[in-house]
Amino acid sequence: MKKERVIYILSYFRRIDEEIKFNETEIGEQEDIYYSTIAAQNLDGLPRGKGGFHSATETAALNVPEGVRETLEFLQKENEGLRRLKKAIWKEITALPYLERAAVHNHHVKGLQWVQISEQLHYSVRQCQNFRDKGIEKLAKRFERNGTISNFHYPE
Repeated sequence: MKKERVIYILSYFRRIDEEIKFNETEIGEQEDIYYSTIAAQNLDGLPRGKGGFHSATETAALNVPEGVRETLEFLQKENEGLRRLKKAIWKEITALPYLERAAVHNHHVKGLQWVQISEQLHYSVRQCQNFRDKGIEKLAKRFERNGTISNFHYPE
């Protein structure tokens, strides 16, 4: 895997939480619209006859259009995939030696400047950049071997 691709994956790693939050907001909005049981509640408390759907939840579930249900399932599967991807990337980052991990994480995940990173690690800026380069090279090999990371379809 190329260095540029690893850097792109790390920049995407920063946005995974935002993507999941966006999808969950969309799921919540759609569920509020189509799964609302306010109008379907039985308020009289009388027994109901057999053979029909009388639960408020069942009534609400039956009224959801097919396209909306498919969209909700797609968004939920996408969130599961994003969570697996985030876990896999984090696992590979944490497998790096400390200095390389700190340089990669602070620069590409946290977005810190090189001066701030060099102060934290007590090395020169050039040495920190070298640690990052070594870490990126190792991550390129590890990302290529990891099926979750290499097979994921990243937005361009």
